[in-house]
Amino acid sequence: MVIAEVVAARLGLDEDETEVVRMGAALHDIGKVAVSQDVLAKAGHLSEDELAEVRRHPTAGARMVQLVRPLRRAVPAVLHHHERWDGCGYPEGLAGAEIPVEARILAVADTFDAMTSDQARSSIRRWWPSSSRPGTTGSSGRPAAFARPPRRGGSQSRDSRASATASSAFSARPCCHASAEAASSSCSRALVSAFSRL
Repeated sequence: MVIAEVVAARLGLDEDETEVVRMGAALHDIGKVAVSQDVLAKAGHLSEDELAEVRRHPTAGARMVQLVRPLRRAVPAVLHHHERWDGCGYPEGLAGAEIPVEARILAVADTFDAMTSDQARSSIRRWWPSSSRPGTTGSSGRPAAFARPPRRGGSQSRDSRASATASSAFSARPCCHASAEAASSSCSRALVSAFSRL
């Protein structure tokens, strides 16, 4: 996921941190091997049990990555790439700065990738039943992860830049409180617009 590396560079992450982002990008969905192929390929809405099965993939992936010593640094990114700034994510419901910066970057990059893929619209409808589809938090929706933050050595630390970035970017993502169609439309436009300025 080249997008994740670009965001890591824009945030001024050092080479070791960027390597963790690279590993996490390659491995973040490896836990889906533990999810039934019938569930992954299902064309219609997923039941609550099927959603629960899909939501176990970060934990399964983290357990797999933990078994390979050279990849262990990527465990937090793999485990937490579906956490949300507002705390509505999974598997642990982490919020804000509790989410590792590498996982925040993967979440934003994965969201951008999903919304710009051929299956973006159908994925939103498939993963969330209409009665519980997420939406936006009502922020401007401008994903700062794709903006040009101050370079390393500026007045802001990497963590404060990453926190501000994730706050803006995650608030543009679908949230557990509103409609997915609104989120998809406004968030997709904002991400594409911001990404084109890189």
